[in-house]
Amino acid sequence: SQSRYGFELLKPKIEFIQYFDDGYAWFMVDCVNDYEVYDGFCTDGKYGLVDSSGRIIVEPILKNRPRYHGGVVWTKTIAGKWRLIDLSGRAIIEAKYDAVNEFSEGLAWVNEGCTNDEYGYCVGGKWGLIDTSGRKIVIPKYGHVQSFSEGCAWVKPVDTVEQGGNIIA
Repeated sequence: SQSRYGFELLKPKIEFIQYFDDGYAWFMVDCVNDYEVYDGFCTDGKYGLVDSSGRIIVEPILKNRPRYHGGVVWTKTIAGKWRLIDLSGRAIIEAKYDAVNEFSEGLAWVNEGCTNDEYGYCVGGKWGLIDTSGRKIVIPKYGHVQSFSEGCAWVKPVDTVEQGGNIIA
């Protein structure tokens, strides 16, 4: 919290913190703990990102866990769109993707047009590929994708089906 003069009055109380990866860890505040169901993980809290010196990189205002990788962070907005920021908080990609995968070998699959099912999984839309600078490597055109491993990734095109049941590629 800040006073009307801009001075920090209280630091957020970190109630749960994940292990550090490359000097950064996501954390939660305002948690509701349910040890029997979630084995100590917080539920219904707000997420942020902290570095190993204790400096808060992303303020704990997020409803979804920030995804850090190699100097960039995926964050999900209240409107449900994902954006990519650097560690200073500057937007690399403004909020526009409906779903994102973690970066793998410097690349990440991003989805445009999907909706979440009852379990929170992305259904529909098309997957494309970007690098950590936000540059599109592959325009969104795939129905299903997997992360890169040893320079290769599995993809499946989006199928269009006629009323008669015939698949049109």
